[in-house]
Amino acid sequence: GSADGERLKAKLLKRLPGIMAVADEPMSRHTSFRVGGAAALFVTPGSVKELVSAMSFCAKSGVHYVVIGRGSNILVSDDGFKGVVICTTGVDRIGLVKDDDPSATSGKVYISAGCGATLAAVANYARDTGLTGLEFAAGIPGTVGGGMVMNAGAYGGELGAVTVSVATADESGSISIKNAEDMCFGYRRSIIKDSGEVVTEAVFAYNGIGQLLVTSVSFRDYPCIQSLILIFSLHFVVINFIVDILYAVLNPEIQLS
Repeated sequence: GSADGERLKAKLLKRLPGIMAVADEPMSRHTSFRVGGAAALFVTPGSVKELVSAMSFCAKSGVHYVVIGRGSNILVSDDGFKGVVICTTGVDRIGLVKDDDPSATSGKVYISAGCGATLAAVANYARDTGLTGLEFAAGIPGTVGGGMVMNAGAYGGELGAVTVSVATADESGSISIKNAEDMCFGYRRSIIKDSGEVVTEAVFAYNGIGQLLVTSVSFRDYPCIQSLILIFSLHFVVINFIVDILYAVLNPEIQLS
């Protein structure tokens, strides 16, 4: 009841002062079906550190807990949840990640996204940054964390195909990095589905010269920008020279300057 929720809240805030926590929070406010009774304690971490600390707190305290995203694929009983619900929607940072490999020439651009970021937000970020590859996810009503667990997909695309790495955490506080192969992606599943770990962040890759230019501008890699501009300029110079030669061959009256 209310007293249990308030006691849990007091213990958690003593361990993690400043974390967002609400006792006896109706789960109907946090599921797409808009149904569900109250959770004894509803916690919304604002960072990966707070997320992992909240999980560790529950494990060490012997408190039953569950981690959710936007509640788009869950059904909560009207009796509620007699434990702690940890909601990841506050861990939603999205940004570009620079390729630190100095020998890389593939033009790859990496986007990192927190587990609580919506797939639609990641797709929109990619679009606004001039990148392609995650368009299929724009209409999927879920978060990166849940999407990675089930290898979400639509319209012939799936997250596993554009994933570079995934950061996961367990309730002991240990964080590990898995590459796409380690994730064992399959149809609507991944290794996380049975491991008991929680996804904290994912990194996605995009390819191409256009994406290389975007990355160069974003990270002020001016030599790379200048090289790209030079390549494009030479491209047009060569085309114009070939056109001039063709005109001269087809019409001898034209004299090349």
